[in-house]
Amino acid sequence: MKLLLLALLVTQLFSSDFDNLVRQIKFYEGFSSKPYSDNGHQSIGYGTNISHITQAEAHMLLVHRLAIRHERLKQLSWFNKLPPIRKRVILNMSYQLGHKGLLKFKHMIWAIKHNYWNGAANQMVSSRWYRQSGNRARILVRQMRTNKD
Repeated sequence: MKLLLLALLVTQLFSSDFDNLVRQIKFYEGFSSKPYSDNGHQSIGYGTNISHITQAEAHMLLVHRLAIRHERLKQLSWFNKLPPIRKRVILNMSYQLGHKGLLKFKHMIWAIKHNYWNGAANQMVSSRWYRQSGNRARILVRQMRTNKD
């Protein structure tokens, strides 16, 4: 959060100069959606060194990705009807599995649409995801079943 506030402060201080700086850096750095070697360091995007990112940078990226996933999930009517804890379960699974991966849980989604929470939890338990995800999966199943943290 502090990093985001700092970024907002910098943009306010430089306003149009900051916009010009961003355009100039984008022009000279170029964009890469995949990691590449840059003077012995791994970089991505517009020359962002990813060899060593701070916890604040990782947090900002996580929040950004969760916001994108949440917007996509809000397009699903069944997701919008969920109580907050169960929404978090679905968002957590979407973050881990991707949107397409989440949508492969057809029987779980059917159970959710019919408010059959034990059935949804049972579908989660019977999946390969459950066997591979350890404690994370056990907690999410409990939250789906009980609607409690």
